[in-house]
Amino acid sequence: MQKLYLGCSSAVLAACLSACGGSDGSHVNSMPPPPPVSELNVPPPATIPTSENFDTQEYQFSTSAKYSNVLPAWQAGATGQGIKIGLVDTGIDTTDEEFTGRIDPASADFAGSGTLRDEYGHGTATASVAAGAHNGTYVEGIAYDATIVMMKVAPINCAAGCSFKEYDIAQAIEGAAEAGARVINLSIGGVSPGSSVTDAIRKAAKAGVIFVVGAGNTSGPQPSSFAQAVAAAAPGQTIIVGALGQPGPNADLYTGDGIDFNQLWKGSNEAGSFENLYIGAPGADLRVAYPGNLTDVVSGTSFSAPAVAGAIALMLQAFPNLSPQQVVQILLGTGDDLGAAGIDTTFGNGRLNIGRAFQPIGDTVLAGQSTLVSVKNNGSAPTAVGDALDRGSLRAVVLDAYKRAFTVNLARTVQRAPRSTLLGSAIAANFGASSLSVGPTDLALNFANDPALGRSGFSEHGVGPHQESGKLMDVSLVSKLGNGATVGLSISSGSRSLTRRLADTGPQSFLVNQDVLSTPGFQNRSGKSFAFRQRVGPFALNASHETGDVPRAYAGDLTARYSLSMLGVDKAIGRTSLFMSFSRLSESGTVLGGRLGSVFGTAGATSVFVDGQATRDFARNWSASLSVRRGWTRFASGQFTTSGYSLRLDKTGIWRSDDTVTFLLSQPLRVAGGGLSMLLPQSYDYASATPSYNLARMDLTPSGRELVSEVGYSRRLGFGQAGFNLYARRQPGHYASAGPDVGAVVQFKARL
Repeated sequence: MQKLYLGCSSAVLAACLSACGGSDGSHVNSMPPPPPVSELNVPPPATIPTSENFDTQEYQFSTSAKYSNVLPAWQAGATGQGIKIGLVDTGIDTTDEEFTGRIDPASADFAGSGTLRDEYGHGTATASVAAGAHNGTYVEGIAYDATIVMMKVAPINCAAGCSFKEYDIAQAIEGAAEAGARVINLSIGGVSPGSSVTDAIRKAAKAGVIFVVGAGNTSGPQPSSFAQAVAAAAPGQTIIVGALGQPGPNADLYTGDGIDFNQLWKGSNEAGSFENLYIGAPGADLRVAYPGNLTDVVSGTSFSAPAVAGAIALMLQAFPNLSPQQVVQILLGTGDDLGAAGIDTTFGNGRLNIGRAFQPIGDTVLAGQSTLVSVKNNGSAPTAVGDALDRGSLRAVVLDAYKRAFTVNLARTVQRAPRSTLLGSAIAANFGASSLSVGPTDLALNFANDPALGRSGFSEHGVGPHQESGKLMDVSLVSKLGNGATVGLSISSGSRSLTRRLADTGPQSFLVNQDVLSTPGFQNRSGKSFAFRQRVGPFALNASHETGDVPRAYAGDLTARYSLSMLGVDKAIGRTSLFMSFSRLSESGTVLGGRLGSVFGTAGATSVFVDGQATRDFARNWSASLSVRRGWTRFASGQFTTSGYSLRLDKTGIWRSDDTVTFLLSQPLRVAGGGLSMLLPQSYDYASATPSYNLARMDLTPSGRELVSEVGYSRRLGFGQAGFNLYARRQPGHYASAGPDVGAVVQFKARL
């Protein structure tokens, strides 16, 4: 009868400890952990999320757990609860508090000792790596709530020569499978087993058991013969595990610091021709439980293997839909690449990374639907939303390529609107202008001479042109038709600018600030516009239409078009001018300039604006103007209201007849109420593979409020016009946490 050894080739205790669980010569009690700290988690719905802080002193001592990146799985609520891990080993210390209440009654002794008592310490150590308790003492295992099915195959007085009988191993495997173990850890080495063991492995694999086996500790270029036999008997349901870790001169045996877990442990067998089934896990100088409620420091593939067994237990609990083969595929496919790029004959699939295994793989869709949804990027938000997405929650269940369910906060997947850098674009602008008047018709040509401005996308009123360096940026034609009618046409200038020219109210004169009525509420690139004005007695009727697009910085790769139509009326009453209009904004692929992904429904939005403006001329060359906008926006996944305002003051003749001081205070368009309202899958039942839907709402009103103030002074100076502008922005972009933006510019425009 063949003898199979405990993950090492020596029958002498001291040598065996050195090869597959070498002790540092002392057994120490653990230290109490610090108090927990709250964390936020985004869990798979099959588990219960927790805000518990796992980064405790116990965790820092648990080298295997720490360097296998298990924290994301724990924070997701995966603990291994309800999953049984089978261990064919030397027994277990049943009195150790690491395993209290979690040793399955079906655990049994197959070596004739009549007890599970672990005289050798090997089984207790492997059990602690796989499933040591999360209790603030000693060390904690990967699946700290899993049930342990210990199948003891070590004879009495194992320390005098610990070899296992093949028949006992076969019986132990069958017993573990019959007890309900979903994964069986075999920290066993030696020669290839006979038919009784391989038959037991085949039978258990057919019942859905996954096998984890140590690669061996002979520094060989191939896994041990025993590991190869297990892989052959359970194809697609076996993971061979190598030991990682090269201790440096200052290695800390308490925390694992100073150990290079990117390298194979000196005694570990390599992947060889079994590279597709092989992965590495921490296996050098690991702190483990030792009989007598103590800890020990050990090395070897015997102790790297149970880390993978624990990871499998976490996966089976969190994602009960997975087949054994899929669990194996995911764990192998999400390892951190080590050595040569890709799968190689030394490290196989690299290093176990449980956190990556708990991330969605492949395309993700809304549960119960075919709608693709990203867990990272579902478009960009309108500027008017500000910081609302940072505070809101819009949770939905998505399924990945393996039909695993994940809860995603969609609010965190929408990118924030780009922060505008108004000053940089404004001071870089270098405009040229030419005009021609023929009877009642005026033709105006404007040129841009700065290459960056062709990409800025700012609207009219002098802050941003729309073509490349040295190119014609705007052509405007205004003609008086007679009988109080005036018409205007423009290329690359907004309809509001054209309407101002028809009313002969003059251009905007500010560097970065703007009247809230001047833009559609977002960074736009005007295309063609048309305006008409007709005087009717004391009133003037106004109509305009504008088309354009949204810069790609805001709309992403989408070609987003918009159209803006306006009907308005104005009337002069003495020194007071009143203006009121109704506008309709139609966007083909954006929502107030923001691009929302397909998860939010059909692209595009419709907005209606009511605008009002009152201008008053006072004595001593003072004038004041108040502009107010109120908007209502509807789109596929919700609706909201918006508001904005501007207050302008002008004074000419401060120190001389031709100088002017202007002041403008404005609040750019901002969401004032409303938001998203969507019927979303918010829970998922794996048994029936069906989601449950609830109406999810999220307010899009930002907590911040941007206010822009600007003062400008200009006067004639020699052969040109000199000017000074000073501006300050409070909470730019409607972000309450944003710092102020302050700038000043001195400029001189020569008349040539």
